Amino acid sequence: MPSTTLDYDAIRRKCGESTEATYTDAVLEAMAGECLTFDEHGRAPGDAEYITTYDVNRVVADVWDEKASAAACCFDYSGDGANLSRSQIADNYRKMATRWRARSCPRVMKVYRRGTQDIIEEIEDEENLNTGTGNE
Repeated sequence: MPSTTLDYDAIRRKCGESTEATYTDAVLEAMAGECLTFDEHGRAPGDAEYITTYDVNRVVADVWDEKASAAACCFDYSGDGANLSRSQIADNYRKMATRWRARSCPRVMKVYRRGTQDIIEEIEDEENLNTGTGNE
């Protein structure tokens, strides 16, 4: 859900973090800076009248991804009649990241389209190279 403010405690709760030890307000704010989305008027970041709007669900998904990366080195162990399946930790973290990313807003990006004439000229140049004809 998009929001113009960040509730750091709510983000930490959604990520299973009970303290600021790992994810301080500054860290979460830096992560949120990469999770901007359209504002309430449909304006994208970079537009003149854009109101800073964060995709909180994407921030939560990014935190779960980081946690999964940190847990990736966990391995399973069997011995003395006990089984420890620590690899499930990273798997579960990835599932949580996927869950939160599915709730996130569409990403904002700019797409530049070149003119059709440029593309036609490139195809003609490529065909000329393949047939050995062209500017002689």
